[in-house]
Amino acid sequence: MTAEEFHDETLPAEPAKTAHFCSMCGPKFCSMRISQDIRDQFGGLSEQQIVAGMDRKSAEFKKAGGKVYLPSPILGGPGDRSDLTVGS
Repeated sequence: MTAEEFHDETLPAEPAKTAHFCSMCGPKFCSMRISQDIRDQFGGLSEQQIVAGMDRKSAEFKKAGGKVYLPSPILGGPGDRSDLTVGS
């Protein structure tokens, strides 16, 4: 089964067949849409340009500490934003 077939199966209503997201993620985060956005923006790049871009992002990640999960800020400490309300 292709991703497009799965998409159409999970959203059986006819208007949903043209939606750029599936029922698993939704419109705000969808790996299918993100992948298409990346292809649209960077599809014409050469293999060398792609590797150079990944190398830059790798260096940026290492410079920032190389951690996927960063520690949570201490409430009331630097970086604490718990006083903000939704929509501010």
